Amino acid sequence: MSAPANDHDSIPAAHYGYGRVVYACSFLSALVVIVGVFLAVAFPDRNALDPRHLFAALWKGWDARQIRAQVGAGWNESGWSPYPGDGLIHVGILLGAIGVGLALFVAATAYLQRDRREPLWATLCLVSALLVFAAVASVLRAAA
Repeated sequence: MSAPANDHDSIPAAHYGYGRVVYACSFLSALVVIVGVFLAVAFPDRNALDPRHLFAALWKGWDARQIRAQVGAGWNESGWSPYPGDGLIHVGILLGAIGVGLALFVAATAYLQRDRREPLWATLCLVSALLVFAAVASVLRAAA
């Protein structure tokens, strides 16, 4: 028995494609979130929720409504913040979710290849991707 020519030769195409897309999107979304957190901490007066007061309120055990009333001067009802740090954090989280949805479509396509037809797994991937995109759409609709 010989070793595979490449590392991904022994990995099914659906798993390989899913992993590559998730890895790339997770990396990009993590970078966006890191920049957002840096901006939120570096400029606390330009946030919807001041991190210094937010963490104190969380440790006191306040619920979301109390925190928004006391700490969130710039908080709007949609949950989206017009401030750069908070906004980048939201965008980064959504990029990660979109990446998962795209990866599920890639996996579904791989499951429908001629040499390896697995309609059950393809259907499950497509249903999961549609649920992810429905969740992303509802978040974006709430922000509008």
